Amino acid sequence: MKQHGNSKYSVEMKLAFALGIEKNKYSAKQLRQIPGSTKHKWRRLDPEVLFSQLNHGEASELIGELRTKQELLSTKHQHIEKAFLEFSSLMENVLSKREYQKLLEKHKEQVIRWVQNQKNLTKKESIKLIGLSASKFHYWQAQVEYKCSSSPLAQCAKLCSQQITPAEAKKLRKVVAKDKWNLNALWAEGIRNGDIAMSRSTFYKYVQVLGLRVTKDGRLNKRKPQRIRAKDVHEIWHADISYFKTRDGKTSYLYVVMDNYSRAILSWRLETKIRGWYSMLTLMQAYDNLLPEKLRYITDGGPENKTLKLREFIRKSKSRIQHQIARKDIIQSNSMIERIFKTLKGEYPILLNARNHRQLKQTMSVFIQDYMDRPHGSHLLYTPREVLHRKNQWVDYQSLIEKNTVKRIARNRSCTCALCECG
Repeated sequence: MKQHGNSKYSVEMKLAFALGIEKNKYSAKQLRQIPGSTKHKWRRLDPEVLFSQLNHGEASELIGELRTKQELLSTKHQHIEKAFLEFSSLMENVLSKREYQKLLEKHKEQVIRWVQNQKNLTKKESIKLIGLSASKFHYWQAQVEYKCSSSPLAQCAKLCSQQITPAEAKKLRKVVAKDKWNLNALWAEGIRNGDIAMSRSTFYKYVQVLGLRVTKDGRLNKRKPQRIRAKDVHEIWHADISYFKTRDGKTSYLYVVMDNYSRAILSWRLETKIRGWYSMLTLMQAYDNLLPEKLRYITDGGPENKTLKLREFIRKSKSRIQHQIARKDIIQSNSMIERIFKTLKGEYPILLNARNHRQLKQTMSVFIQDYMDRPHGSHLLYTPREVLHRKNQWVDYQSLIEKNTVKRIARNRSCTCALCECG
């Protein structure tokens, strides 16, 4: 295979994937050596652009192979290609996948009619062909065919009976209107207080549908998996320092030790300087209070975490503390504790507006307690303090949600709304 420029793979190979003839041109062994993500990317490339990069001989050879493949296509595949050409007019001027989805949504009534009018394709094949998920298509179909302005989803309650009721939507708005915590914590508080009874994913869905809160790019935040995860409390601790500037122009440094499993802040102190002595005192405070049997203590590689006094303290623990440096002794970063600093600065902005060190210390104490007593996303309904003290089994929220779902469906199916025709 001829290589082009600095590319690891040839243009001919990329073009074969773009045209769908890679299995005819290359052996199974050759195809297995190519990463799946790379193959997926090639299948989305524009063949015309790749053709322009080939010389006349190479292009003629591939055109011949493509023509052979076309002759072997079944009648059904020919119908699929014809349907694709009919629908391709909607793809002009589309610059990205997200814009394409927006264009489809804008013309969802025409899209639904197009799918329903296909005689040579199944509904599943038609939906897949235009690049929609089945769930999104059926959601759009319900919006178009079962319109009702009295429903939170603008859909007939009788025919779409699993949607939340107007009364539930009103309660959900009140929960989100508090705006004191992030969405997960507000959902958990609503469940605990009996204000709402729905799963977290349903809650997030209706927050978007009702336009109550979104991120800057229009989507809700998605959680990223954590690489370091303890199986119980006091197995792994993290320690780090973050700085806060006060309005008098001075800088204060927050020393924190946190528990990996519960996400609880075990000890903290606010000082005006970075010193290894303060880092050790913060660790000693947590260690003396909790006395873990065996502990992985993870910090970054800063000089405050490498002092002789700290090493002596760890040595006296008789191997009960194993000190590890992030990205040196272990490949992972110390991002879990950095997330706490991001939460404090992002969700408690008053901390960034303190007059001086003394006021900052007072407000810091208040908000750290608030952090400890609000539900955490990793624990669904429970707070870091509850998980730390093993008091996180008192709510059977799954049963609560299941019972409410049954009641919701029954209420919706008995709806007497006169704004739509349910048939």
